[in-house]
Amino acid sequence: LRVDEEELMELVRPSGTYRAKATGLRAVSAWYRDAGGLAALCERSLEPLRDELLAVRGIGQETADAVLCFAAGRRTPVVGAYARRVLARHGLFPAERTYAEARAWLLERLVPSRLVFEEFHALVVRVGYDNCKPRPDCESCPATAPLG
Repeated sequence: LRVDEEELMELVRPSGTYRAKATGLRAVSAWYRDAGGLAALCERSLEPLRDELLAVRGIGQETADAVLCFAAGRRTPVVGAYARRVLARHGLFPAERTYAEARAWLLERLVPSRLVFEEFHALVVRVGYDNCKPRPDCESCPATAPLG
């Protein structure tokens, strides 16, 4: 928040869409400060806090959940494209459902542990990146390997 706007834009320029990203960084930084910082993110009631974060310009559902899960250690699933694709291809959750429906479905099924939520996301990203792209590589997918 103390960095000059032009300087901030130059710092984020390599990431592309630098004007929008600089504006978004300022907005989320101001929200973070006003919300009470990390202690508040860790202690406040999850859903109202998530709703506040979603109201910040440039913050979508996946980003809000990632911030709350990984930065604040909250038990909220991050339902990115890989997660939705893996769940759908294995017949666990229909691909056409919304982010909110997928999030609620996972909240009902994942063990309520910070470690579980973080590890679930990491494993889904790994299998998604390695195997479950738009054109799947099911032959080497660890989720299709026989157990034991």
